[in-house]
Amino acid sequence: MNVLELLASGPPAYRGRGTNHDGEPFIGALRVQVLGDGRAVLLHYCATLDDGTVAHTESTLLAPGPDGRLCL
Repeated sequence: MNVLELLASGPPAYRGRGTNHDGEPFIGALRVQVLGDGRAVLLHYCATLDDGTVAHTESTLLAPGPDGRLCL
């Protein structure tokens, strides 16, 4: 089973606490959106400081490339 299959069959969200490079505590949230029949997943990440300020967000698509290898 590859990473794509694990993400597509797992929970739709993950959360955890961390500390950024400035020493500020934050909550990281990763949402996994399965696309189509599980041939791709869209990953949404957000880091929120304890005061509610959004410190970072990003999204990426994980899917097989033309050669079948996983790529972002």
